[in-house]
Amino acid sequence: MKLKEIIRSLDFQPVKITSPCPHYPLCGGCQLIDVAYPQQLELKEQIIKKAKAQTCPQLPVTVQPVIPALDTTYYRNKMEFSFGCKDENIYLGLKKRADFACVIKTDHCLLQSPIANQILQWASKYFTASFQDSTSPLYPYQDQPVWDHLKHKGLLRYLGVRHSKTHDQFLINLVISKDERPLFQDFITKLTAQFSQIVSVYITVQDTISDTAFSENIEHVFGTKTISEDLNGYQFEISPLSFFQTNTTQAKVLYQKILELADIQPQDLVMDLYCGTGTIGIYVAAKARQVIGIEEVEQAVTNARLNAQHNQVTNIEFYLGRVKNILKFNKFEPNVVIVDPPRSGLVPKALQRTLSLQARKLVYVSCNPVTLFHDLQIICKSGYQIKHFQPVDMFPNTYHLESIVVLERN
Repeated sequence: MKLKEIIRSLDFQPVKITSPCPHYPLCGGCQLIDVAYPQQLELKEQIIKKAKAQTCPQLPVTVQPVIPALDTTYYRNKMEFSFGCKDENIYLGLKKRADFACVIKTDHCLLQSPIANQILQWASKYFTASFQDSTSPLYPYQDQPVWDHLKHKGLLRYLGVRHSKTHDQFLINLVISKDERPLFQDFITKLTAQFSQIVSVYITVQDTISDTAFSENIEHVFGTKTISEDLNGYQFEISPLSFFQTNTTQAKVLYQKILELADIQPQDLVMDLYCGTGTIGIYVAAKARQVIGIEEVEQAVTNARLNAQHNQVTNIEFYLGRVKNILKFNKFEPNVVIVDPPRSGLVPKALQRTLSLQARKLVYVSCNPVTLFHDLQIICKSGYQIKHFQPVDMFPNTYHLESIVVLERN
């Protein structure tokens, strides 16, 4: 059963409030922005309990109350907006709920910072004028300026915005469908002159029909290559393709809770699987003898190594490759394993090879309760017991949440 199906099956009557967002309910970004926040937390607890009941009702689990978010608006440090066009006016926005081909114009998103909203508005006006100006280098694309998700044609696809909450700096990633990067030099020059907070700009060429902004065909075209965030004394460099928790304030809460629940001892070897830019591993390294991180995205591993260097963490090592392959061809004897996999959970071989490490303690960090409980069934059958289940609300006004599950070997 999928997460959306579980949510539909809940017998829950939330207290409705007037949505503060002018784009709700058409926009698919916030599903619960018209629900009072205390009830959002209640709903998220029910989602976890329902997912358990549907997936593994026999599993003994005591779910702790959800740790609430400190901020419920303007909390995201990363968002990706799609380009749309109506009556020759180009705009940026989010996908319409249940309609991937329709882009809802989003002038004021309550999830990202006010400056980010201003960047969207400015970019929309710039491109609307440029495609109508016969002297503009973009004019030849006036007939199909933005990507059509049904016809698979058009030049502009996405605008990615990453925001350092610590330093109030922005990294922009413009995603286009053809390698026409020289046409956007004027855009970059004027954008960075208009917003001094923008310190880094990339252009990505995504020429496939896939509805994603991700592509390895990415070029740094302005400013610094990264922006940085500070988490409880640690500084982390972030690039366009790096995974970093999208809620900086709650990431501090999440990582501190992981550190507390993992109860790492000075002699422990800790493995950080799916480590991204090394944030969790670096955060817990001071408590451990050594930390080993594994990540398959090359740019993320590069950032992880730089992050360790910048934070003067010398007892951490990073392996580039898929978790299942690194565990197959290397011998490790960890005491504690921390896994923070994608929403799809651990692939079967990665899960089995993780269990074969026979670590004393396994800390599973998940953003999807359905795949989490699927994996927990297998983990518990292999000889582990759940000792603590702690949800953390990283995503207010949506039905998503993060969970930390601590398991110990019998």
